Amino acid sequence: MLKNLNAKIVALMLAFIVWFFVVSSLDQVKSFNYRTDINPLNLDSSLEILNESNLSNVKIYYKTLNNVRFAPLNFDDFTVTLNLSGLKSGEHDVPLSVISKHPDLEILNYYPEKIKVILETKLIKIFSPDFETQGHAASGYTVKDIVNAERVINVEGAESIVKQIDKIKGIIPLFGNETSDFIRKVDLKALTKYGSELSPLSIDPENLKIEVKIGLDEETKTVGIIPSLEKISMQEGFFIKSIRIDPPIATIRGKHDNLALIDNLQTIRLSINQLDKDYQSALDLDLPPDISLLNPPDNKVKISLEVGSLNYQREVQVKVQTKNLSGGYDLEYETPITALFVGSPSTLDKIADNDVSIILDFKNNNSLGQKRFELQKTDFIYPQNLTILDMSPKIWEVTVIRK
Repeated sequence: MLKNLNAKIVALMLAFIVWFFVVSSLDQVKSFNYRTDINPLNLDSSLEILNESNLSNVKIYYKTLNNVRFAPLNFDDFTVTLNLSGLKSGEHDVPLSVISKHPDLEILNYYPEKIKVILETKLIKIFSPDFETQGHAASGYTVKDIVNAERVINVEGAESIVKQIDKIKGIIPLFGNETSDFIRKVDLKALTKYGSELSPLSIDPENLKIEVKIGLDEETKTVGIIPSLEKISMQEGFFIKSIRIDPPIATIRGKHDNLALIDNLQTIRLSINQLDKDYQSALDLDLPPDISLLNPPDNKVKISLEVGSLNYQREVQVKVQTKNLSGGYDLEYETPITALFVGSPSTLDKIADNDVSIILDFKNNNSLGQKRFELQKTDFIYPQNLTILDMSPKIWEVTVIRK
């Protein structure tokens, strides 16, 4: 009997191998990782699943019956659910339910049998979304405005997540060919104050149609006008008392970076030698490169300079000269004529008595006796660069006598 033991063992093993292949060909046991979202059922409407992103991986052991062959299976061949009925806020180990949709596919086991579910109170909050562009418009163009018709949106989710939201933001891509206004659908994201995206959240609406206004890459700016007076020299004793610019401001246009460097505009340089009286002129504005002028439209401003005197004064005695007086006559008077002049110190220092004269016409008074003359500033003869302010007396009395 022992002599046939080895042969019997070999025969038994062969029989087992044949049985295994026969059985496996009929009801084959298989397993695979079933990766899909697990459907939570009966969740209280006031709660949210905090760890919903972890509910997505189940390994299922199954076998086919009646020698039925199946194409590769997918999540549509099973129903995977979690019954959350009666659960409150907190952590729960919830049994998993896996059901086959095919009568010839029998589920033997699955893993995990339970899923840890974290439930938290639901919070709804209203936000005003922010938008920004990413990229650049066509060369020479820029975004002038972003128009959002939906002023507010609703965000719903677990309380701890909703409270982390700093802003709801939408990114509008630019592709470098935008030259006119356009409307684009923009997805919205919930971000923390550090810029990280938050989930899971329900954002309603989750995207918006946003109008983006495109215009030339230029802006306008209003600046003051300053006259350039470095080339003006003043007559001694005179100064510029006031300066008036009309208009006093200008409106310019250019790119933002160029305009930021400009606080005012200057006129072209005004050149005057020895200014001693009021002055008016029309001057062009000196525009920087890449800057255009909107106002004044003719690129001209009117400049008015009011000139004042330092009021250095001196009174001198006036030499009297006659006209149409008979040669045998002479003049006799008690009060000499004096004139008060204003001018620079150097000019006034050089003038002496009798450097100023007055010519009196005796055409209608060519006779002996007392005469009266009403003196006028235009009657006086005096050096240049002086201004006559007054004379004394205003009415001069003189007696014509014989020599």
